[in-house]
Amino acid sequence: MVQEKKESVLSALSSSKVKLSTMLLGYQGNLLSKNRKKRERTLHRIEQYLKACAELGGIGVVTVPSPPKSRSLFNFLLPNNKETKRALVVEQYRILGRYAQELGAYIIIEPLDHFRTNFLNTCDEAVEICRMTGSDMVKICPDFFHMSIEEPNIDEKIKEFSDYIVHLHIGDNDMKSKFALLPGKGNLDFINIFRVLREIKYSNYLSFDCKIPGEEELHSSAQFLKKLMQ
Repeated sequence: MVQEKKESVLSALSSSKVKLSTMLLGYQGNLLSKNRKKRERTLHRIEQYLKACAELGGIGVVTVPSPPKSRSLFNFLLPNNKETKRALVVEQYRILGRYAQELGAYIIIEPLDHFRTNFLNTCDEAVEICRMTGSDMVKICPDFFHMSIEEPNIDEKIKEFSDYIVHLHIGDNDMKSKFALLPGKGNLDFINIFRVLREIKYSNYLSFDCKIPGEEELHSSAQFLKKLMQ
């Protein structure tokens, strides 16, 4: 399956000016399962994506270690103790960090807000995992929408953890919608956020991770961001 997706992406890239930034694994698998075989299957799947990403010239694979709250009926499959969860996750990311080192592609952790998952909701928690692995190849991908729920000051966290950020998901929040909006369509202070990005000399990718109503709205949002980058 991963090979098929790789060929499909390769075909699309061959006729496009767009370059591959990252691969997003999402909730495929569960690194926190009590079942070792299930954890190993998830680990193997991420390794396959890492290999494909490196071969396609991407910087890394974005992962979410904990299943979403919508699957809360299956919480009995997860360890209950937070320390146990953290130890399990660190163990998995140490292994992935070593493989990422071989390939030259990052393994990236995305923190999600507490409405979506019970584990790793903030940049502080994600960076703690990175540090505990001892690997320079385990980094983070903050998401502006999730940060707007969990972090008092997005710009300050970006500055604080600039050494760990290798990718950014951008989306806006009007504090009413359940999902991220296009940048410029909500209440986030993108002027200040982009000021900090320039300040830390951020040079990696930013990806839209939000609802896109149509091409016209997407163009408008892109123009809004383009002005901030000048």
